[in-house]
Amino acid sequence: MAYAERLALFSIFLSAYFSTVSQEFLYPVAVADSGLVCTIYQKTPTHIELWLWDKETKKISPGLLSRFTPAGISLLPDRRAFSFINNDMLMVKQFLKRSPGSLEFSQPLYDLTLPVWTSENACCISARKRERNGIFYVDRCGEVGTIIWDGVYDYLYPQKVGDDLFCVMRTGQEGERRHQIIKIRYPQIETGGDCVFDEKKQLTSPCDETLSGELRGAIFEPAGNYEMVGGTNVAPASFLNMVSGEVGYFVSHPASVGQKMTLVPFSYHRVAREGGSWTTRQLFSFELPLDLLLFDPVTRLYESVLPLLPQRIGDSIYFSQVTRGECGVNVNLFRYHEATDQIEQLSFASRENEHFFRPFDLGDCVMCGGTLADDESAAARMWFGDDGELYTTFPILN
Repeated sequence: MAYAERLALFSIFLSAYFSTVSQEFLYPVAVADSGLVCTIYQKTPTHIELWLWDKETKKISPGLLSRFTPAGISLLPDRRAFSFINNDMLMVKQFLKRSPGSLEFSQPLYDLTLPVWTSENACCISARKRERNGIFYVDRCGEVGTIIWDGVYDYLYPQKVGDDLFCVMRTGQEGERRHQIIKIRYPQIETGGDCVFDEKKQLTSPCDETLSGELRGAIFEPAGNYEMVGGTNVAPASFLNMVSGEVGYFVSHPASVGQKMTLVPFSYHRVAREGGSWTTRQLFSFELPLDLLLFDPVTRLYESVLPLLPQRIGDSIYFSQVTRGECGVNVNLFRYHEATDQIEQLSFASRENEHFFRPFDLGDCVMCGGTLADDESAAARMWFGDDGELYTTFPILN
């Protein structure tokens, strides 16, 4: 047998082995304009897929070709299309189209984070340019404009509220980083029309306009042009979420994580303008298992901490937290009532390696995802019906 054939056979065997021993996860991430729920199906720690679930019929089917790895699903404002990051490339797919189109950036950007879509045709995104992270404007044709980048600080987690842009400014060297939430004016940008791609993902209809001449290549210097939010040195901040121009939330985390750790501590904070000044308050803390976040070849989540982040639904905050019991260490869901400062447990794992996470608002109820198994006690269940169709149910939290 030739070496190439032996290598191919070994690869198939290895893939089958890991799909057998790896935990599978299924969790909701968004609702399309059709009402179908976008869910992430993790087959192995190195492969995830997008599936679409009908909450009325319980049927579930693939929503994207399996050759793509749709990390960081973000709906566009009209909910008729979504973006995702595939091998450090930003891609956009319309639900009615077969294939996604990739955005070929006009500037070299890498280490992309979740985009914030400000319209159906444009987003702002934090990405690395040379040695630093900045925040950039990107339209559907791939035209890039610099919103804030200076080669000295890192600018992360952008949030656009009205005419303002909030973000986390990170200073200092590795291991000694300090974080500050800042607010700047969002630049006036002329957006163009939509880009149209054919089945080969070739651009067939270019945008009528791209960036305004004033924006292209412009850099908004931070010195003297930003407002500090939440004090002079907030806790290490990530995943900033501004719900208005006066109130926001962020997750704090350790500066570094070692392989010998089993649990990783986090805390959730509220930042608000009160009485003309900004204040920061820790609301609660929580722990997550390291083997779900990093390193572990069997249990690791492909999207790491992203599906485990706290979610604001109504006047409550739902979050994942480690619990210990007869079935070992599990992740269960809790609800924090901001008005009363009270916490209640919502899910109760009943077996080893059973996890509940990613609460999701369906309007009439709150569901969640988690570990995928083949019986009704699991966090999420998937099975073939008598008609040959694939069905799924998710736990309901309230």
